[in-house]
Amino acid sequence: MIVEYLEWDSIFFGVDVYRGKCKSAVKANEIQLNKGLTYLFCEEEVKLLEKYLFDVKVTFTKILTHRRIEVDSKIISYPLENKISRELLNLTYQSGQYSRFKIDTKIPNDKFLEFYKLWILNSVNRSFSDEVFTYKIDGIDVGLITLKKDKETCKIGLLSVDEVQRGKKIGSKLMLAAEKWALDNECKEILVETQEQNKIAVTFYKRMKYNIEQKEYIYHLWR
Repeated sequence: MIVEYLEWDSIFFGVDVYRGKCKSAVKANEIQLNKGLTYLFCEEEVKLLEKYLFDVKVTFTKILTHRRIEVDSKIISYPLENKISRELLNLTYQSGQYSRFKIDTKIPNDKFLEFYKLWILNSVNRSFSDEVFTYKIDGIDVGLITLKKDKETCKIGLLSVDEVQRGKKIGSKLMLAAEKWALDNECKEILVETQEQNKIAVTFYKRMKYNIEQKEYIYHLWR
């Protein structure tokens, strides 16, 4: 298995980090690991100890068709010059509760928090994202979605609704705003990734008429 050294991850986590890929199932004794952490991305489930599987990434897509979409007035574009609100940061952390960086106990929780804080900071300054929408109630951010255009595809990065505000269709309204933005920016499809373990998100995307495009099995292999 050929692996790639990941410089940014290595510096950030303070350990040598590598990335490997496999197209078919392999056995544990066929994997020669470098010292440190290897992310192994596989198209099929690998015969490894169960504890090594940290994420089954599910990619959902939807083909966009031009139609009239009304955007809820409580949804705003997060201003580029604004600082990150405490509520927006909390929404970001909530979006990562099923992240492999959260559930891998060998990664310190403060590194998970720092990782996601960098994600929202770089989304708001528009280096990771082209657009950031928030849903506000009484001036407080209770919903978040980030968007990035890649040719004719719009990719959703972060999507989160505060746990105490769920069940009010805020997520659905944010997704509609995302679809309108994608159409306005000449995208033909919209894409979003989640973890298979996140049953609520999987059910939500199916309800929004998104289809599963692929699954990817992600392992954290430590040596």
